[in-house]
Amino acid sequence: MKIRVWIVALVLLTCEAGYSQTTTLKVDGNFWNGLNQGQKYGFAVGYVSGYMDAKNQSWLYKNAGAKQSVDPYKLTPENLTFGQIMDGVTIFYKDYRNLQLPLSCAVTWVVMGVNGSTDAQREGSAESCRKFVADHPS
Repeated sequence: MKIRVWIVALVLLTCEAGYSQTTTLKVDGNFWNGLNQGQKYGFAVGYVSGYMDAKNQSWLYKNAGAKQSVDPYKLTPENLTFGQIMDGVTIFYKDYRNLQLPLSCAVTWVVMGVNGSTDAQREGSAESCRKFVADHPS
């Protein structure tokens, strides 16, 4: 009897592990366009919160003498309102070429605009994201 219980448990765990490995959430323009306003707001709040946590962690590593490849203060969304992020990301994804791009590209594009980057610089950033996604299909 105990062997049957263990076999059933093993089968269920194997099925669950296989299922969780095959399902991934692709956070791109199609995902964004499927959200309602409340979900977009919540996502913006979560994104900024995660960004700030990462920035704080990188600050700790920087002060500990570790090397980092990205300046965490360069394109920070912390000085934007959640509404600005939501509106800007929605505008970014209105361009059909951007629908497959990850949300991080959209937020970077928004922050660049608020920080005074030219339209050409922002388009260059979006184009770099498009090229990367095209060269690295998931």
